[in-house]
Amino acid sequence: MSDFYTSFFDRNLLIGYISKVNINYIILNTPYVQQLTKYYYNGEDFHGGLLNSYVVIEGDKYGFLGQIFEIEFLEKERKNITDKNLENVEGDFNPKVKVNILFSFDYLDLELKKTISDFPNVGARVYLASKSVLKELFKIQQKNEKYEFANFVSNNFLKIDDLGGIFSRHCAIVGTTGSGKSWTAAKLIESLLKMEDKKIIILDPTGEYADAFKGEEFASIFKIGEDSYIDPQNMKLEDLYLILNPSEGAQIPKLNEAIKSLKLVQEVKKNKEEYEKFKDFIKDENIKKEGNSPEAFNEIYMKFYGEIIKNDLKNVDLQKLPLQIENECVVSYMNSNKEKWKKDEKTFGYCISMIARLNNFLTSEFYNSIFKSDSKKKQNIISVIENFIKENKENDIPNDEDNNNSHNKRLLILNLEDIVSEYNMKEIVVELMGRKILEMARNNIVKNSKNSLIVFLDEAHNFLNKNGDNELKKYKRSSFEYIAKETRKKRVFLCIITQRPGDIPEGILSQFGTFIIHNLTNSNDLEKLKYVLPKDNNVINIVPKLGSGEAILSSVNFNYPPINIKILEPKYKPNSKTEF
Repeated sequence: MSDFYTSFFDRNLLIGYISKVNINYIILNTPYVQQLTKYYYNGEDFHGGLLNSYVVIEGDKYGFLGQIFEIEFLEKERKNITDKNLENVEGDFNPKVKVNILFSFDYLDLELKKTISDFPNVGARVYLASKSVLKELFKIQQKNEKYEFANFVSNNFLKIDDLGGIFSRHCAIVGTTGSGKSWTAAKLIESLLKMEDKKIIILDPTGEYADAFKGEEFASIFKIGEDSYIDPQNMKLEDLYLILNPSEGAQIPKLNEAIKSLKLVQEVKKNKEEYEKFKDFIKDENIKKEGNSPEAFNEIYMKFYGEIIKNDLKNVDLQKLPLQIENECVVSYMNSNKEKWKKDEKTFGYCISMIARLNNFLTSEFYNSIFKSDSKKKQNIISVIENFIKENKENDIPNDEDNNNSHNKRLLILNLEDIVSEYNMKEIVVELMGRKILEMARNNIVKNSKNSLIVFLDEAHNFLNKNGDNELKKYKRSSFEYIAKETRKKRVFLCIITQRPGDIPEGILSQFGTFIIHNLTNSNDLEKLKYVLPKDNNVINIVPKLGSGEAILSSVNFNYPPINIKILEPKYKPNSKTEF
């Protein structure tokens, strides 16, 4: 025990005694003002007068590690501050030093504890912490140097390598443009790739990660609109609402009926007998209601109701939808004691604007680029995600098509830079991808495989808070919210990257256990972070002063409170610089 005390509580490093203790911090007074100036001892330089310096505190049952966050001379002493007086060993100075208690540690096994049940006593001695002491205390947090991605700013010999602690309760990387978010994500991805049981998906809105990892054998990169496409039948009805922005009055009901009618055609075609009964209604795979009997239609409609009522666009050819919406604009009337349909010009007038938007959408250049397959765009991007997550069985013999698939890779990058923001397209495409990942998580496909899945969503503020216009708020995009809430136990973990944490809904942000916070200056963003950082910590005041690559790491999985870190330089560097 004496050797322990000699190394941890060295009397030559004593800087003072605790004069005040509260639940947030301690105050110590030091008669050793020289300890607050720079000096050398045992081959190491010390400077207790620097903010963020570490100290160790003697307690009865436990020791404590703290960090200096404020130093001041008393009012009566300030007029006597001179170089000569500061150098005087017997000088009458008693600086007040405020210290955050980071954690306590057991004297026997040095196990770290975050607790509010133990505090040091008034009068306890406080010492500057040497490098050897810090290494000894923090080594319990060191997992595997192979996965190092950052170090402590004030003590760069202390590395951070606990990827499990970073991702196990989801991770958020936040900061202004140019603060180092992309490099942080790239370094984390680089470290994850060294782990054999991890797969990574990056949703890359700007293409910067695609450029960084281009040509690497472990990476499969798809650029939507160039080598892959979106199948409209993977969409849901609410996606169509967000594209067309229909009104609640007449347009949404007619759009819904048109979708059901197109589905009904495909169901009837599967049954020859039913098709013969219903063929008078079908023309060029559309249903023509005008002049036909509502009773006859409802009879066949109810037979297939269970299939056509589903909230998806499966078996729906969007190219036929404009005409079908027009065909739905009918009203019933009696003709020779028989009920028939006739065209309703008033309702059709209400729907013309929606039909026009739909036609503009279907004939647009980006629709042909993103939603249509051709000889170059062979792969449905949703199938690419599914194949990537699934594993090959050991006895599977790959064919030529499998060689091009992405499930033999460790990293899948989905480049979305060619997807326009018009018609909410970029948000809808990201939602489609999130739905597929969520579906596979809920079906335990990831959980029952040998690989965990980490999903990186860049520019997250553009996707997690866009719920359409006021009328359509209820048709929100929510797959990533469910991923954040549900999938940790399914071995699917989420990492969002955003410059506007204030725009992320609290219901999503509250699910994140780890925050890597780069420079932020927006008051709304800083205010939002106050709710996810410890209330007794002053670290939020440092955030606007952080330099490029510097960050605050705060995680519920670590025994220490938020700390200043410097991200190590990644091998694969995204280029996020703005050209002028």
